[in-house]
Amino acid sequence: MDPFPGTIVPISPITPLGTGRIDPFTNYPIKMNRGEQWLIDQVNTGQDPTFRTLRERWLPVMIKGPATFHQFLANASLNVSRVRGENLDNAVTVAHHSLAIRSVNQKLSDLVLKASDDVLLGILSFRCYNLVKGGFDANSVHLEGLNNVVELRGGYNGARITPMLVSLIYGVEMTRICRQDTKPLFPVPKTFDITQEQQFGSPSTTLPYLTTSTPARPWNDIFPVGHPIIDTFENLNSVIQLAASKATQDKSWKVVNFVIRRLYPIVHKLMSLKIEDAIINDYWAIVQDASRLAIFFFLGELRRQCGALGVSTTLFLSNFKNHMMDFGATIDWQPCHPLLLWMLFFGILESWGLPEQDWYFETIVSVAKAMELGSWDAIVQEVKRFLWVEDIHDVKAAVVRQYFMAKSS
Repeated sequence: MDPFPGTIVPISPITPLGTGRIDPFTNYPIKMNRGEQWLIDQVNTGQDPTFRTLRERWLPVMIKGPATFHQFLANASLNVSRVRGENLDNAVTVAHHSLAIRSVNQKLSDLVLKASDDVLLGILSFRCYNLVKGGFDANSVHLEGLNNVVELRGGYNGARITPMLVSLIYGVEMTRICRQDTKPLFPVPKTFDITQEQQFGSPSTTLPYLTTSTPARPWNDIFPVGHPIIDTFENLNSVIQLAASKATQDKSWKVVNFVIRRLYPIVHKLMSLKIEDAIINDYWAIVQDASRLAIFFFLGELRRQCGALGVSTTLFLSNFKNHMMDFGATIDWQPCHPLLLWMLFFGILESWGLPEQDWYFETIVSVAKAMELGSWDAIVQEVKRFLWVEDIHDVKAAVVRQYFMAKSS
């Protein structure tokens, strides 16, 4: 008997009808009521990019058994509530999650099933569920359970962990990093699944330089030669070139595989630059950690439009503001004004409608005056000399422009 039953084989379990709805006669691992069929319809037809991620990345592996499918429905219901701005603890979401928890716990007591795909995927999807909700304590409990199952399977890079599973584990872990600002507990995968390889190649591959990308590369003029964060800006510039290249060829790049295959390895390395000291006195250390935090602002909308789950930059907004008030206020930013403007700009985009919005707005106005930038358009042009993705950032920047013009009149 196979000690690891149910090894994942990707399947296409659903057949969309001509209207975009799901065929109600598809075989599901549970008896479906109309409400559950409606949730699957939302996954198939929802316009928010996260529905595509649920449909293409999670559904094919979660539909194989009742436990994982209940959790998939819980995550789908949670996502509908998030998109609509409703209470995340609705009865449908909680009911499916509770059924999944009960089923996985029963399998954990079985010597054969406790290391199965159902258990591993169940625990992994519990982590995803709690990260979207911001339930970090529960997530820590599930992390311990995940580690135990991974060890039973021979380790993270063991033969019994397929590239698809590794990619899912890594993607959820990096979601945690991008919510909690802590260092990763899993390494960058040695191999990704074939779809990600075909779409975006290897993160270590050097991309050809495109003139359509940032020509100035101003970080080289700001940071000392050899400063480690220069590589982060260069790597981000490289993946923006990749996106631009695919766009010119009419190839899709705004998918979650772009985030996992190209952006998360950069974030993984960036977290090694986090300064844990309670007091920071060195000039470039202060600039470095401010830059590190602001890069998460820059990636926020990019990740959202690519369909990443659980995207939130609120912790980084708060940490950046505190860092600037505690340490940033002790140094002269004049040599780094272009960088500071870029950081604050994306801070405004991410803080829009949040309590921190006014602080970011007032601070960027002060910096713009010091740089003798007399209009919002002048600010935007200066910011674009750093990193910018037109297809992603233009719309939100236009919304902020209206507010800026109203405040300035």
